[in-house]
Amino acid sequence: MAKSDNSIIEKGKNLILSEKYDEALKYFKDIYDKNKENVIYPNYIGLVYLLKEEFKNAADYFKKAIDVEPDNWYSYHKLGQICHIKKIEKCAIDYFTETIERNPKDIYAFINLALIFEKEDQDLSIELINSALEVDPLNLIANYLLGTIFLKQKDFKNAEKLLLNVTKKNSDFLMGWYKLGTLYFKMGKSKNAIETLSKALSISKKPYIYNLLGLISLQRFKLDEAVDYLKESIKLDPEDPSTWINLADAYQRGDKIDSAKLCLKEALKLTKNKDQEFSIWANYANCYEKEDKMNYCVYCLEQARECVTTNDSSKLEDFKEEESKMEYIHRISIALQNYEKEGHISRRPDDIDE
Repeated sequence: MAKSDNSIIEKGKNLILSEKYDEALKYFKDIYDKNKENVIYPNYIGLVYLLKEEFKNAADYFKKAIDVEPDNWYSYHKLGQICHIKKIEKCAIDYFTETIERNPKDIYAFINLALIFEKEDQDLSIELINSALEVDPLNLIANYLLGTIFLKQKDFKNAEKLLLNVTKKNSDFLMGWYKLGTLYFKMGKSKNAIETLSKALSISKKPYIYNLLGLISLQRFKLDEAVDYLKESIKLDPEDPSTWINLADAYQRGDKIDSAKLCLKEALKLTKNKDQEFSIWANYANCYEKEDKMNYCVYCLEQARECVTTNDSSKLEDFKEEESKMEYIHRISIALQNYEKEGHISRRPDDIDE
C-alpha cells in the first residue's frame, strides 16, 4: 500500500478491528472522495467490503486501486482471493500470477496458487509451495500444506518430518496434530496415532478427531471403544454420513445388525456422494447376508455396483484404500453370479425407505 498519514489510517483500522464495518466504510469513503489519487483508501474500502462478504463491491474498489497504481500487488492479491472464494479458479490464477510478478515475496500468493492446483497437479503445487518456502523456510502454512501433499502421495517419511516440524513450531495448531494422527493411522502406528489425536482433542473436541479415533479402534478390534468414539463424533456433527457408515460397520462387526441398519438408513438420507452410497449399500448387503436374507442382499449388491460403475472417476475413500475400485466391482459381480445360480432374486428390503 502507498504511504499516507498514519494517524488517519490508524483510526480507520481501529474501526475495522472493532468490526464497525459500516462506520469504517463511511470513514474511508469520505477521505477517498477528497483524495482519489491515493491507492491506500480504495484498498481499505475493498478490504472492508471483503470482510462484509460483499464481493462485487470489494472487487470494484480493488480495481479502482489498480487504476490508480497498476503495479499495486496488494489489490491483485485481494482480487485473486475473491475469485478463489467464488470458485472462479482461472480468474484467481491470473490475479495471483499478476501478484507474484509485482511482488515475488508474497508467500500467500504462492500458497493460494498451490491450493488451486493441488487436486489436478500436485507436482506444480509442490513447486509453488517450495517457492514460498524460499522466501520464508519456517512459514507454518507452507510447511503444513507440503506435509499434507506428501501424506496424500503416501510419502510418509517426508510428511512426518514436515508435520512434526509444524507441531513443534506451534503446539496449538489443531490441524497439524490431526494430520499427523492421520499419517500414523495410515502407517499402521495406532499407538502414535492415538497419542497424537489425544493432543488434538486437548486443543479442540472436533467430530473428525473422534471419527478417526473410532476408525483406529475398529482397526484394533475394540468395538465398544469404536462405538463410543463414533457416537461422540455424531453428537458433534450428526449430518456427516461417513461417521454413520463407520458406526454401522462397528455395530455390524459386533453382530448388532438392527443397530447397524438404523445407522445405514440415516447415512442414506444424508449422503449426496456416490462413493459413500457404495459403502452404505455394501454394508447393507453384509447385514442381510448375516441375517440370511439373500434376496435383499442381492438387491443391495446391485445398488453398490451401480454406484461404482456410474462414478468411475472418484476414489472409494470410505473403504479400504489399498483395494481398487475395479477389484470391488469384480468381487460384487462374482457374488451376484453365485447368488443368481443359487436362485436368489433381487428384492428391495422393506425396511429401507424409498
